[in-house]
Amino acid sequence: MNLLTILIPTYNEDEYILETLKSVTAQTCKDFICIISDNNSSDRTGKICDDFVKGDPRFQYIKQDKNIGSSRNTEFLAKQVKTEYSMVFAGHDVLEPT
Repeated sequence: MNLLTILIPTYNEDEYILETLKSVTAQTCKDFICIISDNNSSDRTGKICDDFVKGDPRFQYIKQDKNIGSSRNTEFLAKQVKTEYSMVFAGHDVLEPT
C-alpha cells in the first residue's frame, strides 16, 4: 500500500496543470498515488491530464460529469483516500522536489 495520496482538484487549469503534474513526478518521495478530479473543465485540462496519466500508473484522472463546485470536488477526492497520509494540491501549484 502506498504511503501518500496527493489530491488535485482542478478546473480550467490548462495553462498550469502539466507543470503541476511534472512537479509531482519529480518528488524524491516515490511512494504516492495521485488522484486528479477535474470539475468538468471547458478548456484543455482534461486532455492534458488524460494524456499524462497514461504514462504513470501512480496517477488517476477523473472528470466530473458536471461542475459540482470546488468544495464538493475536494470532498469527492477526500473520500478516495486509502493511504495513511494525504494532501490537497491545487491544479496550478508546483511542489519542490523534496
